Amino acid sequence: MFLLSVTVHEYGHLTAIKLLGGQGEIKSSYLNGCYVRDLPPEIPYAYEIVKFMGGYSVALFYGILAKICSDPETKLVRNALGIQNIVYGTGEGLLAIGSQSFYTWTAFSALIMVVYILYQLRDRPVIMRVDGYRTYSIGESV
Repeated sequence: MFLLSVTVHEYGHLTAIKLLGGQGEIKSSYLNGCYVRDLPPEIPYAYEIVKFMGGYSVALFYGILAKICSDPETKLVRNALGIQNIVYGTGEGLLAIGSQSFYTWTAFSALIMVVYILYQLRDRPVIMRVDGYRTYSIGESV
């Protein structure tokens, strides 16, 4: 799922470049990367828009996956990853604007994800899965 997320992230940047009328490409490396070759100068903040769209496209991707999922735990994790990518995309866009706190935003996005998960789990009983068809609460006889 991580490699798919990275791919969606980079294609989010590339799609934004193409929609703005620019040229770019994705080059494979350790972390991949989308390289902007040309953006039209008449569109204000085009580069900044491109930077925001990486995390936002992954958030949309996880939102769609959460929407089509029926398992509550899987849905919770997908929503958490979507929220984390909204915060990450915001940080990546702010870096393009001139913010020097990209690593702070990355850590903050992970913290937001953990807080979201803990908040969602606050009233749930502890559960375990015994088989693929039924979920049993801890202490319930199988």
